[in-house]
Amino acid sequence: MAAMTVVQYVIALFVLWFITVFLQYIFKRPGKKPAGYCLPPSPPTLPLIGHLHLLTPVAYKGFHALNNKYGPLLYLRFATYPAVLVSSAPVATEIFKAQDVHFASRIKSPFEDNLLFGSSTSFFNAPYGDYWKFMKKICMTELLGSSQMKKLKNVRHEEAVRFLSKMLEKGEKNDVADLSAEVLTLANNATCRMIMSARCSGKDNQADQCRELVSESFDLAGKLAICTLFGPLKRVGVWYLRKKIADVPKKYDELFESILVDHEEKAKRGDTHMENKDLMDILLEVYHDKNAEMRITRKQMKTFFLDLFTGGTSTTADAILWILGELVNHPASFKKLRALQLWFSVLIGRWSVEMAQMDRKLTWTLKQV
Repeated sequence: MAAMTVVQYVIALFVLWFITVFLQYIFKRPGKKPAGYCLPPSPPTLPLIGHLHLLTPVAYKGFHALNNKYGPLLYLRFATYPAVLVSSAPVATEIFKAQDVHFASRIKSPFEDNLLFGSSTSFFNAPYGDYWKFMKKICMTELLGSSQMKKLKNVRHEEAVRFLSKMLEKGEKNDVADLSAEVLTLANNATCRMIMSARCSGKDNQADQCRELVSESFDLAGKLAICTLFGPLKRVGVWYLRKKIADVPKKYDELFESILVDHEEKAKRGDTHMENKDLMDILLEVYHDKNAEMRITRKQMKTFFLDLFTGGTSTTADAILWILGELVNHPASFKKLRALQLWFSVLIGRWSVEMAQMDRKLTWTLKQV
């Protein structure tokens, strides 16, 4: 018999390793519910994948089917990750209001010190505690408070006008418009100006860089989510993605570090006034104050802004694109919206004579898109 080739040898080793892991997984009986917990009923499960086979491409439809078949409260296991599916409004109210503290913490990230995915510095992934409560208070009072939102209304208006003017210019020239890219730039710039008084597309093609970073972040997060589902196999996926896991957070770190340095230099020159302070200025004051209520690190600041940036950019852009798509697909609704002049109030938050003058041209431009 001919000697085994290198490829055959590697394949044989992989098959042997996979069988070993599979048998170990079976004998550990992963289908059993965790001891010490009174968990809801569970549908039939499969080895390794758990209940992944019950999911559908449209997740909420799959969950609705499970709810109709098995009830409003289910225990599910997606590979190695346990979950409880709640489809009952009273139970959801109990979880989010009466028992919210018990459900506040997220699963610990395997990338503890990673700027993008780490749980030791991230507000989004941080466990419920003093740091999480302090950052939430800062966010609600200095960014999302009613007075602050009113103060930032002009920022949103200016970015919306800039976006619409660019779309009109492309329409008048009969140029092809990448609406997804332009809406993402709009969301990038509005979010950045609200939290750090800087536009992401101010110079050096930063808009393109930000779009690529956001896209790479969500693509990488999706791949890592799949990798970490399968217990021992996640090491293979993490090894395969190790370059991106290091590169994407590094790019974010360089971007936020440059903006932090700019804010610090302005503060030293005395260019920062009380009425012009943004969220980054406030956190820098906390960072330099040795007697602050909560001492935060530079990395925690960057991760906090990264959470706001990625969360605010993606959700805002997706919502606008869905609204535009629905309006184009439902001309009657679009006509009613135009008649009531609510189109521009949704986009910029106030009545605008300047925008009303663009109404006729904008309708034609959207058709071209």
